[in-house]
Amino acid sequence: LEQELSSLGQNKLSAFHELVKSLRRQSHSFMQEVTDQANQIHQQWDTLQLAIRDRAENLKAAQQVHRFDYDVSDLKAWIQEKASSLATDDLGHDLNCVQMLLRQHEGVERELSAISSEVEHVDEDAKRLGQLYPHVRENLQVRLEEVATSWDGLRRKASEWKEKLVEAELIEAYISECRVFMSWVSEMDTLLDTEEQAMATVDVVQLCKRHKDYKREIDKQRGRYEELQATGIELRENRHILSKEIDEKLNTMSEQVEQVMMKWERQEALYEEELWKQAQLRDLELMAAWLGSKEGLISGNNFGDSVSEVEDLIKKHEDFEKMLAAQDEKFGQLENTSKEEAVHRDTSFKDKGRKVARVPS
Repeated sequence: LEQELSSLGQNKLSAFHELVKSLRRQSHSFMQEVTDQANQIHQQWDTLQLAIRDRAENLKAAQQVHRFDYDVSDLKAWIQEKASSLATDDLGHDLNCVQMLLRQHEGVERELSAISSEVEHVDEDAKRLGQLYPHVRENLQVRLEEVATSWDGLRRKASEWKEKLVEAELIEAYISECRVFMSWVSEMDTLLDTEEQAMATVDVVQLCKRHKDYKREIDKQRGRYEELQATGIELRENRHILSKEIDEKLNTMSEQVEQVMMKWERQEALYEEELWKQAQLRDLELMAAWLGSKEGLISGNNFGDSVSEVEDLIKKHEDFEKMLAAQDEKFGQLENTSKEEAVHRDTSFKDKGRKVARVPS
């Protein structure tokens, strides 16, 4: 239309002007009517040009607004796509899965950065269009509010999902550490079982040395155990996901550590008893050897051939009776000690069993 106006319309208007000029030169009798008609045509021409310019501006505005609407719709679809990808509760089943999800979320966050730039661009575009075309400003504001609502929802979902993944990573890392620790507990439990089976073939002193080495290893791991328990309790109290799994690990760990400690204490009591038995046996063997060495004093037929020899034999016999009385007292002490030690070992073992600490769950 603008091309038609600028070419054909302008040519016709020029021809009309030439006609009016020609009539004026000829002093046409209807010159007043011609002049009035010419003025009217000029006015219509100006009105037409203004109308065409206004229409061109409106079409340009409509084009930019439609492009803005298209950009907004495209942006909302992009936001919805990312929001749908975050609409899940699947946190994986182990540490590797959670860490993979975190790496994927880093990609989502990079896309969110690109979306944020696009949101800013749309906002700036709306302000520009609102200044150029005030009559569409209200519609532009409505579309901006739609984008803002979708964008805020997406950022909230992304933040919540990131928080869940970080929590899940902490908990899965804790569970992984628990597995490693409980693997050590299981190995120690197996070693103690093997140790008990070796009592019939291995020297008890050697077994005791090995048993104390195991105790040093257990004591060395106790700090790690207490740290895992404290961490587990803190995670259970402060986190709302995977609490059931944490409780299971705490309870299992507590039971297995208690089992190993009780087994070690039971083995310790058995070794103490065996060492005590061996010590008693050595004392009895020494006493038997001493009695054997003195058997000649009472089984011989030498009663002396003179008063001095008899007196000497009497003195030796009295000395032997004193030594026998002393040995008899020692034997009585040994017998009493045996009974007391047996009672003490039984009581001590029961006390040790009661003293094995249970960690609260």
